[in-house]
Amino acid sequence: MKKIEIGVLIATSMDRIDLLLNRSLNSVLNQSILPHLLVIVDDNEEEIYFSNKCIIERMNLPNVFYIKNTRKRGMSGTGAWNTGIDYLSKKIGVSDYVAILDDDDYWDSSYLKATNSIIKKSEPKAIFSYLKREDCKHPHKFEYEDLNVKNFLVGNPGIQGSNMIFKLSALEEINGFDENLRSCTDRDLMIRFLNEYGIKEIEINPNVLVHHCVGHKTVTSNIEAKKRGLDVFYKKHLKKYNKETLISSLERSKKLFNYSKSDEIIKLFKELKFNG
Repeated sequence: MKKIEIGVLIATSMDRIDLLLNRSLNSVLNQSILPHLLVIVDDNEEEIYFSNKCIIERMNLPNVFYIKNTRKRGMSGTGAWNTGIDYLSKKIGVSDYVAILDDDDYWDSSYLKATNSIIKKSEPKAIFSYLKREDCKHPHKFEYEDLNVKNFLVGNPGIQGSNMIFKLSALEEINGFDENLRSCTDRDLMIRFLNEYGIKEIEINPNVLVHHCVGHKTVTSNIEAKKRGLDVFYKKHLKKYNKETLISSLERSKKLFNYSKSDEIIKLFKELKFNG
């Protein structure tokens, strides 16, 4: 029987080589169990990409591959994630796993060891660990019943890029990340995953092993990008909403991101229900 492998995927952008080196990459290299391989996908401009690639290659790290995003650029890392998923699928195979990490986040040293134990036990299609956001007092903890389509339509119960681990075949089946989204990429992916596989294919690691850092050069801090992503997200998933869920979601978007197109989205929703 083939040994199940774990590949790590980091997408880097916004010329954040300092964060990549000192935070995300450092936390991977300090894991108590190292991944089978690490793929870093650069979503920067050509000149920055070559400069970063030279820096990483001079470090002469075994099983570390630094590649360029060959898909859509500048869309909250979605093209870079998909580039890396394709690369990993060919390198280790779709029956293996990918652990995703943002370039400005980091893992505790036992993260991959804990993941490996879960995989050996049940081989789920997805594993999610508790996450601690730098700007929140308490960690994001969630139960299995929290991970449902309705909750992801309204907001996010705690699944973000850096605490996502998927079987590569599962990501391939749902066509990876949507490269038309400037934000809400994790919510969209989870909605499609849950529609395809449901909750039974998920394992939760009930430990706070993932740390999400907040800075000024992020999608979350780019309110205009967030709003454009919400425009696409609502229109894409409008059929899945009922009135109550849509209003709850729009109120959250207005409160957190000053989203101003609620009336337009509600109008589209009414037209959809009327014509449907």
